[in-house]
Amino acid sequence: MLLLPNRRVKAILKDNGQLSILAEAVLSMFLGSNNKAQRGDEELLLYSIHLYTLQRSAIQLIDPSLSSHPFGFVIHAHLRESSKPFEMRKMPIYLALETRMQMEVWFVMLKCYATPELYGPPSLNPSETFRCQRSLSLRIGEGRKLHWADVTGDNVREKEMDTYCEIMIEGEIRGKTSVKKGTLRPLWTEDFVFKYPPYANLIDESDLPDEVDDVSIVLRYIRRNRDLVLGKVSLSILDTEMGIANQKWHPLVHTGRDGLGVEHVGELDLKYKLEELVILTTDDYSEIRKVSTRNKSRLNVAPS
Repeated sequence: MLLLPNRRVKAILKDNGQLSILAEAVLSMFLGSNNKAQRGDEELLLYSIHLYTLQRSAIQLIDPSLSSHPFGFVIHAHLRESSKPFEMRKMPIYLALETRMQMEVWFVMLKCYATPELYGPPSLNPSETFRCQRSLSLRIGEGRKLHWADVTGDNVREKEMDTYCEIMIEGEIRGKTSVKKGTLRPLWTEDFVFKYPPYANLIDESDLPDEVDDVSIVLRYIRRNRDLVLGKVSLSILDTEMGIANQKWHPLVHTGRDGLGVEHVGELDLKYKLEELVILTTDDYSEIRKVSTRNKSRLNVAPS
């Protein structure tokens, strides 16, 4: 297992839901019983995480566009700092496995120990709660009319405009497009799918947080070995009708350093759709289950 970007670690998951992440054995020197220097192996504890304190949405797959390791996930843990033992801070821990099977096994086990998100009125009766599966599909089409903001004082020169897009969900980078070089009208036509919880195909989809209010696309450009922000598009997710695809040209907005000056620096063609599936408790499906079982028994015809 790798602790990204590139540190080999060992993970131990106990049946009480405690996950320990240790650095691989390091060579150490110590004095033996005969007072002679001897060599031994030590494992350094890096993180200790109690998974039952996390919601399942805190364990997320990493989109392959963000890492050179295709089989990775992140744990948004709450850890105590050594200097402030009474304070907790949120820390993302990025891990990667060597194979798809290893990644799926670890990912599912960690999710099982985490706490599922339940919705409904405040009640001690679990039958009054429900779970919710959401998915966000996003296509980044192309850009047009791109130019630098006037405050930068730059003249637009097409050969210098190498651009790419970052997808931000709840303030975190969840995916990015390829870099299009030397053009003021970059064409991507790249699709991204974010779902919570993950469906059958774990690798081809990334997780969606349990609450989705803030989704934005940040257009960046590379110039003279500098990676800078050209502008941003904020999607109106709260006003989106469920299950309906939205596609149009969105204004690309550049905000000044003072947070006051706003300027349009181009447009982005975006298509997105937000879907939601409510899952009730098992008791709510009892009648449906009886009907399906009855119909199944009728269809069991002996072969001729």
